[in-house]
Amino acid sequence: MSRPAGSSLQFICKQCRHTLRRKIGQDARRFTTTRLLESRALPTFKPTSSPELDGLLSTIRMKYFLPQYLNEHQRKLIRSSKLRSQLENDPVYATFGDEEIRLQHMDIANEMPRKSAFLKAISLFASEDWKNLPSLLEGYHHAKANLDPQWLGLMIQMAREAGVMNIVVQCLAQVERNGLSLGIPTVREQILLGIRQIAREAKWDVEGTKTLRKAEHVLRHMEHPAHCGSRTVSDQDPRAEAYVVAIPLELAARQAIRAGRDERNKVEIYSNRLIAALAQQKSALVCPSEDRESIFFF
Repeated sequence: MSRPAGSSLQFICKQCRHTLRRKIGQDARRFTTTRLLESRALPTFKPTSSPELDGLLSTIRMKYFLPQYLNEHQRKLIRSSKLRSQLENDPVYATFGDEEIRLQHMDIANEMPRKSAFLKAISLFASEDWKNLPSLLEGYHHAKANLDPQWLGLMIQMAREAGVMNIVVQCLAQVERNGLSLGIPTVREQILLGIRQIAREAKWDVEGTKTLRKAEHVLRHMEHPAHCGSRTVSDQDPRAEAYVVAIPLELAARQAIRAGRDERNKVEIYSNRLIAALAQQKSALVCPSEDRESIFFF
């Protein structure tokens, strides 16, 4: 006589039946946790100009970024010495978009790179390597690294010297992903002064037209809430800082002199804004002291 479906366990002793059910449950749990899905992609880096930089970026990605993209359970799994052998014998994977990464034990105290690895990375950037900046900033921001504003200022200076200021300006559009905010005084100053310096080094020729557009692009970004935008305008509003208005004013004036006319009345517009900004600030020109003379030297 055949046994009814689902009754295969009724002829096994009670203790064996309990053991078998527990084993089946463990196997099922093990199977379902070998693939851990994540909704957000882990930042990736494009190949660079040097093996040293490739290795450093890979280390930053796998040892610094990855743990911060895992959930609490997964982080405990890779940090626990007791579970190290389990990870080695029973592979666990995390999936980020189309990428699958096998989780490995990590000695946080000795293996995780210091936050200053950011400085080491950008110091190794050749001009063509700056395309990796957006991913680098995004990873550190997601990891809540809180990069020193002075480091960001140095980064912007280095980008200008490498001729890739456009990449920095592009990063401003993704402030919520990478944290590069014009609300940070050093970031605001170095970007605007860097744009002016580009025009100056080009002897104020046709490059001046491009830099004016770039400066105006930055001003538009400042209206975003994640940068400086707010319905309430205070006496210390960054958008009313004198140098913030004076730099596009100078660029517009240089362009007007070269063209022989004030196209779209930009000199007049920015002059009026500067007067209003000084009145709003109720103070002397607000800009880095070492750059005041150069900013307003026509």
